[in-house]
Amino acid sequence: MKILIDTNVFIDIVLDRPSFVVAAKRVYKLCEGGLLDGYIAPMSINNIYYLSRKTKHVDEIKNFLFNLSHSFAMAPLDHDTIKLANSLRMKDYEDALQYAMAMQNGCRMLVTRNGRDFTHDGGVEVVDPEELIERISRA
Repeated sequence: MKILIDTNVFIDIVLDRPSFVVAAKRVYKLCEGGLLDGYIAPMSINNIYYLSRKTKHVDEIKNFLFNLSHSFAMAPLDHDTIKLANSLRMKDYEDALQYAMAMQNGCRMLVTRNGRDFTHDGGVEVVDPEELIERISRA
């Protein structure tokens, strides 16, 4: 199953956020192991780097991003993505871009902790990491 993972899930791992890191790491491992086909938005790389560098060493972040690039496909961001994102009724443009990328890449789900910020009009289901794990364990 193809999924696109929002930046905040990766930030939970890098910053080891107690309330969220366990589920975030499980989603990561499912993609790393090939059980899920994980996608990441290109701007997430930059966001992870800048949001993490205040508390983590730069080399540690770069290593995480390098490893991330082996386990996740980079969703293309092109003219069609921007056109599609502009048509979505979402307040946060970065979220609109990610949702558009999920749609374009045939992702069944977008995994995020801020699901209320995403539209649900494009056929991509928006779930949090815990819900994704629960569904997979039931299957």
